Amino acid sequence: MNKTIIDPVSVSPDKEGVHPADAVCCPNDVSLVSEADRHTARDSSASGTGLLARVSPAPPPDDRTDCRPGPAGGADRVMASGAANAEIVSQAASTVRDGTAARQGPQERELRRFCDDLHRTLPRGYSFDEETLCIYDEHANKVCAPLRVMSQARRPDGTGWTIEIEFLDNDLRLQRLSVSHKQLNDRPKSILSEFADRAFRIHYLSENFLAFLMGWQHVPRSWRAEHPGWFKDPDGQTCFLEPDGTRYAPARAEVEVFLAGPRRSHPGRAGSLEGWQAEIGRRAVGNPALIFAISAALAGPLLRLAGVQTAGFNFYGSGASGKSLLLHVAMSCIGHPERVIPWAAATTGLQRLSAEAQDGLLALDGYPLQPDGRQVKTLLALGNDAGFGRAVLESDPDGGQRWRRVILSSSEAPLAESLRSGKKAPPAPLLRRVIDLPADTAAHGLIEELHGAPDGAGFARSMEVALRRHHGHLLPAFLDHLLTDPDATAAELSRTLPALAQDVQERCARGPVLSPTAEPAGAERFALVGHAGELAIRYGLLPLAQGSAREAALQMAALARHACSPTEWDRARAHAEVRRLIEDHRDRIVDLDAGPAAAIGFDPIGWQDDGHVYLRTDVVRNDVEEVDDLLASLDGILVPGGEARSRQYRMPATKVPDRPRVYRFEKAGLG
Repeated sequence: MNKTIIDPVSVSPDKEGVHPADAVCCPNDVSLVSEADRHTARDSSASGTGLLARVSPAPPPDDRTDCRPGPAGGADRVMASGAANAEIVSQAASTVRDGTAARQGPQERELRRFCDDLHRTLPRGYSFDEETLCIYDEHANKVCAPLRVMSQARRPDGTGWTIEIEFLDNDLRLQRLSVSHKQLNDRPKSILSEFADRAFRIHYLSENFLAFLMGWQHVPRSWRAEHPGWFKDPDGQTCFLEPDGTRYAPARAEVEVFLAGPRRSHPGRAGSLEGWQAEIGRRAVGNPALIFAISAALAGPLLRLAGVQTAGFNFYGSGASGKSLLLHVAMSCIGHPERVIPWAAATTGLQRLSAEAQDGLLALDGYPLQPDGRQVKTLLALGNDAGFGRAVLESDPDGGQRWRRVILSSSEAPLAESLRSGKKAPPAPLLRRVIDLPADTAAHGLIEELHGAPDGAGFARSMEVALRRHHGHLLPAFLDHLLTDPDATAAELSRTLPALAQDVQERCARGPVLSPTAEPAGAERFALVGHAGELAIRYGLLPLAQGSAREAALQMAALARHACSPTEWDRARAHAEVRRLIEDHRDRIVDLDAGPAAAIGFDPIGWQDDGHVYLRTDVVRNDVEEVDDLLASLDGILVPGGEARSRQYRMPATKVPDRPRVYRFEKAGLG
């Protein structure tokens, strides 16, 4: 394809204003109207009667695919709009006509906002007609269906420039598309294919349409995030992104953030939060396993604040013990309850699933009793906080990024035993990060209180029906509260998590000897889940008594089995290993007492001053096998501070401006 950009107004159109050759055609095209009719239509558009009066029925708004700044004040929750149903649209049309905009529904307000923004921001010489739902150039040639360029986004390092586009598809649903500058240059036909797949009408020649996209002036700039979860821009402003691109941010956030390659649709939403609370949340009362699963579904955003990578819990047991119900209840906090991933799918798509579950929940059902080699490799990747499978991120071409996620899993046998049956010893990181919990300890498997159901099966059936009626509301409401002041949440977590983890250890010290909660890392993961549930109770989102989530986490922790094997890192060997690390990387360790770090000409892996050596956490973890065992053997010379996770240290800005996370070692103790 000729990549030369042609001025769209210099190309001669055919007599109907449409270029037949090389045009992208979609169904339900709208014919041109006369110039007089078009002026009349524009007048009606200005009064708000054009588009909304013509909206046709479409599926209910069960997904969110757009990302825009929200209103000032409170948490900035960014909601995209799907098409409204017939009743809502008819009401919206009448309220728009009589000027009572306050009576419009959210979908109609979004459509009105989109049209107003489009009229306001179109490049000079172009116009938008709400009657024909078409953009025209200055020669009255059709260009395309309604579309606007929202922003120019880039990564914090200045790469990955993209055009963020908002448009109406053929069902009059607002959608969003990211088009990279690289894609415009190297693969322009792929852009047209993306639009065609969404039934978006393009009337211009391909080259002219791409020139139109590039011709938008005075477009605001924004940041590009590579994966969902937490994002911090170079100015230190923080936000949280869901997999569909929905953004949550404090009210003070000023610059927009867009997610690269967002999921096209939200995991699903139905019913209401109040309905979920009444029909699901209240039936968790008296059922610690359900409370724990709900709390785990909310704990993902706390991982980064606590400095934890993966917190995984596998419920094992044969027969109908309620394992799948537990996963469905957890998933209902986020989206449709049946979007739980089979373990078989994880073996081929763990990299993508891990990316989508960053700072969130990864629910996996049915790890086999006799796993094959690929399933074992997938399980081990989870234990190493890694993704396994085809790499999907441009910024992570080798698929080697470490992921933060809460994992809820089910299996017939403990994961540790499944590995041993294949003559493979379960590694210590896996046993710490994905903890086995039996699923047959309550009166009805995982269920204690039936709330009027005749038996466990009846309880599960009625719950599944309720889950299909109400889902997808709890996590968004939780994030609304959490993002009002994430710094305060992080400070509270830093204060309360160690004490709750200590409670877990003390409670479990009276239980089985082989408990992973005997170590701080295992206890901390249960404490984190309990804290998430307590926050939701305090926010008024869970109809439970304060302390219920904490007690549920303690009860689940007491059931944990399969502690880590004794470590091979004794004190002397651990000290020697740290000395080796320092010696191997001596040329890239900056002496802070010699001058400012900004004066160096290389990328440092560590720093030192008179009393300490500071090594980047990623360097240590990439260089040392079973690094947690190593660090556990360094008590006395490993000096924590400045981070919620006890073993890390956050460098002060006075020493290193970007404040990296490091492990701080006392020089005197290393010998």
